[in-house]
Parts: sequence; C-alpha cells; structure tokens
Amino acid sequence: MFSWLKRWFGGPEPSASKVQQASVYQPLPKYYMFNETGNIMLCTSEKNISGFDEDIKNSFIDVTVFFSAMSKAIHTTQNPKTNKPYSIYNYQAVKSILLSSGMFVEVNVEEGVFRSEKVGESMGKEFLQHVLNRNFGDVHLPFSRAMFNGMRYQQQLARHANVALGSNEAMYFRGGSIFFICEILMGIPQTTAVLISIEPDSAKNQEAIKKGLNEVESMFDLGAKQECGDDGHGITRSWIFKKRSYLFTPPKFLFKNSAHLVRGDSAEWDGLVEKFQQSLPH
Repeated sequence: MFSWLKRWFGGPEPSASKVQQASVYQPLPKYYMFNETGNIMLCTSEKNISGFDEDIKNSFIDVTVFFSAMSKAIHTTQNPKTNKPYSIYNYQAVKSILLSSGMFVEVNVEEGVFRSEKVGESMGKEFLQHVLNRNFGDVHLPFSRAMFNGMRYQQQLARHANVALGSNEAMYFRGGSIFFICEILMGIPQTTAVLISIEPDSAKNQEAIKKGLNEVESMFDLGAKQECGDDGHGITRSWIFKKRSYLFTPPKFLFKNSAHLVRGDSAEWDGLVEKFQQSLPH
C-alpha cells in the first residue's frame, strides 16, 4: 500500500500501525422531543433521560417560565393595526420581546432557500429539519400544520387591512415562529432560540405554468393542507426564509418564579409580563 514511499525515498516501507489516521468529526447520535405546540425542543445525546441533575432541570425550567411569560404578554396585548391581540406567530412581536428582555444574545442571522414538492405535515417536517439543521428520523411533527396556519393568519390579517408588503405597517403582520432548543450534550446543558420568518409566495415556477397550475403558491397554504393524493402535483417550489439564532442567558429569578405560573402571585412574574407587554409595537 505504501510502496510508493519506498520508491521515492528508499528504505523499508513504513508500518501501517505507525501511519496516523486523520481525525474525522463524528457527531453524537441525538434524540429529540417536542412540547405540544412544537415551540420547545429537547435534544440529548443520551437515550435515557430519566435522572436529570438539578442544574439541567433548572436550566430547562427557565425556558418554560420565559415562554409562558412571553405568551401571556403577547396574547394580552392588542395589535394597534388589527385591534386584536397579538399572536405567538407574529414575528415582530416575538422579536421585540427577545431583544428587550436582556436574556438573549443574537449570534447569527442568515437567509436561505427551502425547496420542496410536498405538502402538509411532510413538507413541515422537511422545512423544520432544514432550518433547524436536524434529522428527526421517523418522528412525526403534527404541530407543523398549526405553525403554517398561524403564520397564514398573519398574512390574512395584512390582506384584510390592505397592507402592502414592504411597507412600514407590514411589520405588524409578518408571520414567524420561535423554537427554544434545549440541548444536553455529554451532560452539559445549553439553550438557544431560533426565530424564523418565511416569504410565503414562491417565485414564478415554469413547471407549474406548463401544467396550468398556480405558479405562485403560498407556502402557508401548502403547509396547512391535509395530505391526500398528489396535492403537490410533483412540483418542486422554492421559498426564501430568514433565521435568527440567539443564546439564552436567563437571570436566576426565572427559576424561582416557576411555582408562580399557576398561582400568579409573584410581583417579579407580573413585572416580567408587563415589561414584555411594553416592548411590543404599539
């Protein structure tokens, strides 16, 4: 195998045992779980996760407390352009709270293109694997249809209000979705947040035009569909998305307030919700 070394340099061929193999990064196998709405994802390199130590439990409780406070603030604050409460699928509302909270450090912003010929839950799974850079294997992600429905509703509100895309008022209607990723890698916990938004209308698709179909199909409409038959017509469509990633650095008082989620008798908890409410666009 190494005879060429002998030919070029002379002397005996080197022993195969002395030849150092180049190190190759081998990612650990990972296991995933989502909460009911899909907004909180637990990722671990351990197959058996019963027996978390207290530090790991506390770090994930922080995420639950923050998400609950954020959800309450959003759903109890009126969007001035619709006279209806904001939605957790309103991109600007979620982004405003993340930035004003002082608990998130933005580490990356990227724009990409997602392509798919599927619809419904299958397309939702493809999309989430793409933007979250994960492989969920055989796991079903039924919450993805609710995600597309929620973002589609934001788009419908903009149309009813006759708001043009790209206008200053469009920020009040932009659809988006937030994911809190709680990871345990070799026993070390880390939490990041990923906020995504989608340009729902694909570019003109010549393949669709030839088949007499709508060449500009909303990703929200396709993603919210029930899967039955050849709904996608075998056409690969493309959509642009934006992704912002944040590192979560919570203060210690979040964990202390976990017990007050039910009782609602904490001044710090109420102050956190009020702070989030004030950060929303008015």
